Amino acid sequence: MLSKFSCLTEERNQAKFSPKLLSEILYGKEAIKRRRKIAAFVEKTSVLHDQIPKVFMDRMERIENIARKVIFQKNIWFKRALNREILGTYAQTEIGHGNNLRGLETVAIYNKNSDEIIVNSPTITSYKWFIGNAGIFANYAIVVAKLIINDENMGLQNFIVQLRDEITHKPMHGITIGDIGPKFGMNSNDNGFIKFDNVRIPRRQMLMAFTKLTEYGELIKPMHEKLGYISMVRVRSMMTQQQAFMLAKACTIAVRYSCIRKQGEIMQNKGEVKLIDYQLQQYRILPQLANAFVFWFAAKKIRQTYQNMQNDIIDSLNELHSLSSGLKALITEEVGRGIESCRLCCGANGYSHLSGLPELYTTAIAGNTYEGDNTVLLLQLARLARLFFSTIPMNSLVHFKLIFIYIILILIKFKPKFASLNGEVDEILNNNDGYASRLHVKVYLLLNMINCISEIEDKQVFEAMSDILKLFILHELISIPSYIESGCINVEQLNLIRSEFYKMLKKVRRNAIALTDSFDINDREINSLIATNNENIYKNILQWTNYSQLNNKVRISVELIEHISINLNSDKISYSLRHPFIFYLKHRAFLF
Repeated sequence: MLSKFSCLTEERNQAKFSPKLLSEILYGKEAIKRRRKIAAFVEKTSVLHDQIPKVFMDRMERIENIARKVIFQKNIWFKRALNREILGTYAQTEIGHGNNLRGLETVAIYNKNSDEIIVNSPTITSYKWFIGNAGIFANYAIVVAKLIINDENMGLQNFIVQLRDEITHKPMHGITIGDIGPKFGMNSNDNGFIKFDNVRIPRRQMLMAFTKLTEYGELIKPMHEKLGYISMVRVRSMMTQQQAFMLAKACTIAVRYSCIRKQGEIMQNKGEVKLIDYQLQQYRILPQLANAFVFWFAAKKIRQTYQNMQNDIIDSLNELHSLSSGLKALITEEVGRGIESCRLCCGANGYSHLSGLPELYTTAIAGNTYEGDNTVLLLQLARLARLFFSTIPMNSLVHFKLIFIYIILILIKFKPKFASLNGEVDEILNNNDGYASRLHVKVYLLLNMINCISEIEDKQVFEAMSDILKLFILHELISIPSYIESGCINVEQLNLIRSEFYKMLKKVRRNAIALTDSFDINDREINSLIATNNENIYKNILQWTNYSQLNNKVRISVELIEHISINLNSDKISYSLRHPFIFYLKHRAFLF
């Protein structure tokens, strides 16, 4: 008997909690009101809508399209920036140096006589590279360069440099600038390159909130040199939130599609079933949904910590910087894998841009590299953990000692083997720093999720989030074989854990749609034709084909048709276009 409800309505009716209450917890009551107000404004403002799907635009059309919607960030010149008079960017990375900041080659030489700073790119590897908005839009940049005073390198500082004329938008004298070309993803962004040929700027265009340069060439450094971490902590805390949101979008697409799409039978003659009812589909999607919530709460916590740390900023900044680095590294890696898992769950439609998943994936995985390469960030966290192992109190932000619990268990388990290694133990621990960092971040994610859930007052929401936490823990335990290798878990325990994991999949599945609804992502924002609330996914898919230029223009020439030659008598086939039609025609024709 057919249900009188639509698939998604049916799923929502069986939920055991209120998604609206969970949305308020995820965003905050005031933030969710503001978010919905903005979403309503975007919905009724046609200039903010894509005229055609971005994937059908060429690169120039994409850049022009994004230019219609851009909102500029504040920089040191607040009034001009807020008045939209200048378009800024941040120029740090060079073509020859990324994470190794000490290796940056761009120089800023202070000229005491003219009270100017001369910015120069001395080598080909010192070109600024992959700089966002530099390709076309930016006319000013905050440039990271080595400050040189009296031939002495005084370290990296930030300088405001004009790149293009504000009226003609042509490059300024001494500036070579352009776009770096297409990338794996994010091609609406005009990432560019910049070369400085002895560009002169006033001394006052060095940013001096912390370090100051006097007209006499005296450099006054801040009392605490780590103050430079402040901006990095803020950016990385924002990144973790963005990454969690992208995984939430991917899970919403995969869960909705799996609830709408029916395929195959589980029980004979009972009719086709929803994809979400297959255990394998649940196994691939629902742990990613759990990750999305865990990452979301971690990002929310790290931002709150950053905002509330002003009173003891110096004491906490070093460890907060390391923790935010570790979170950024692990979450960006896991989000990329999670989105790919969601894409695979949507079959061929997931491979198509109409699902929204390919663009979501290419956007998310860029986070593995920008704002610090993940491997480098994990090693930074591990080094700090080792340095403070014996000094950091357990009530610290980071709980560093927890990192080493796992390693200690290994040492106890394999004590005879390690005893024979003598001084090589330190080397072994050094080689496992990155792995230890990952374990530490996961411990932090777990402890933070427990704390966040304990503050939830609504009983039904509390139970739903408790199930998410249990699923996260169980999936973690069955996914890492080293827990078995180290003796932390035996085979019997693993079988019990796996059994509980599958029970939890079934329990979370019931709330799946309601859980994704709590992310409060509307159809325009989700940008997926296979996950719309109206459930008309097949109609949407067919309408999508109208945007293809191949369907609007006859572009296949007679010469091309003639080139697809098939000579069955001589068994010669042109494979210029390899196609199943040719294969079947060759191997199956005239076999009767």
